[in-house]
Amino acid sequence: MKLSVLAKPLKSEGFKKYARNTGWLFAEQILRILSGILVGVWTARYLGPESFGIYSYAISFVALFGVIANLGLQSITVRELLNFPDQQKSILGTAFYLQIIGALFTVLLICAVLPFTSNNDQTNIYILIIASGLFFQAFQVIDSYFQSQVLAKYISICRLVQLFISAVLKVAFVLAEADLIYFVLIILIDNLTLALTLSFAYWKKGNHTFYKSWHIS
Repeated sequence: MKLSVLAKPLKSEGFKKYARNTGWLFAEQILRILSGILVGVWTARYLGPESFGIYSYAISFVALFGVIANLGLQSITVRELLNFPDQQKSILGTAFYLQIIGALFTVLLICAVLPFTSNNDQTNIYILIIASGLFFQAFQVIDSYFQSQVLAKYISICRLVQLFISAVLKVAFVLAEADLIYFVLIILIDNLTLALTLSFAYWKKGNHTFYKSWHIS
């Protein structure tokens, strides 16, 4: 009797939906770890201590300011979408445009700070290339939409496409013995790829009005 009571919730559609959701997220993380071990380590060995150090420094420098661009909106957006599903377009639009403004402010702040660092011109170029990807991160409000709908499948597929393209490019550039700037450009391409795949998934889910219907509330 007790087993049947426990088994009933496990057979419910809600539990199955959340189980599938968790399964997709888990699979994505496993593949991301494998890619990091195989492709990431190979890339680091190819670049060597000096170039990889500059590469890591440029990423960390942008990440330090990148928190401003995000504005901590993701969890707030998910919560608002759950509480006010009838206001989906205005919530997504407000979050999207706020992050665009946040990205612009962050890039301008980075530009203002760079002259006061001891970086050389080449390193500053790397930083600005990576920083420009902050604008594409605004499209990750679609990630919040899928989270609110418990549709991690779409998020995971988009991220896996991004991961695949990124890994292929890294391998190609290592084999071609490319310069460091090409690996820096991959970071920008990663943000662009995720923005495009999330936009396509959002559109395929039936949101054919796309961003035209988004507006600030």
